[in-house]
Amino acid sequence: MSVQCVACKNFSLRGDNRSSIGMASQGYGICSFGTAGQFQSAIFPRHCAKFVQVDAEIEAKRVAWLDKQKAEFLKRIMK
Repeated sequence: MSVQCVACKNFSLRGDNRSSIGMASQGYGICSFGTAGQFQSAIFPRHCAKFVQVDAEIEAKRVAWLDKQKAEFLKRIMK
């Protein structure tokens, strides 16, 4: 089954350092099963045996935040 990390309980767009915050704004987060310094795309379809679905509300908030970040980025570069 193809899944997206944005919908997984093992995935976070929040991190413990400044680099993870910058990566999150570009659509990358941290998997609790990943190695240090490894970022995963929130929306890239992948096959993952460790995927655990989050509540629909949490997924919707993550997607909305990512959409807002993308819109702000596009607004800045189109000036």
